[in-house]
Amino acid sequence: MNNLTLEKVVKFVIGSAGFAVVGLLLYNYSNLLTYAIIAMIISYILDPIVNRMQFAGMNRTVAITLTLSSVILLLVWVSTTVIPIIANQMVQLASQLNIETIRNILNQVEQRLTQNFTYLPEDILIDNVTRILEDLFDAGELPTAISNIIGLFTNLFRRFW
Repeated sequence: MNNLTLEKVVKFVIGSAGFAVVGLLLYNYSNLLTYAIIAMIISYILDPIVNRMQFAGMNRTVAITLTLSSVILLLVWVSTTVIPIIANQMVQLASQLNIETIRNILNQVEQRLTQNFTYLPEDILIDNVTRILEDLFDAGELPTAISNIIGLFTNLFRRFW
């Protein structure tokens, strides 16, 4: 039988209090913990590059500085060059996207499908997809909805950087 002693009760209370304090700290500082985990992952990924530079005769501090500077410059270049181009292309696509354009594309796809698969009924793709799109989106609101979604992601990215 398990005897309940004062020593066991004290150990249980201290252990429970310790877990509660650790849980409270993790809850209150979860953002800091997230950043620490991301930093550990990045340092794990970049460590072989730094080790190779150090093996080539470079000072470790200089190798770390050069590697981190290169990564930061790459991120800045991507965020200022590549992402705006992609966002502009998506906005242009969203502005051109409407029910008539989708119907034209579906008509071309359906013509090719019916040429290859003669057992398909006429206008099955156009009728079904058009009905679904009209049910999901108002015909004039689709480009606005896509533009709003793109704007939301670009604003979040800009605030992060």
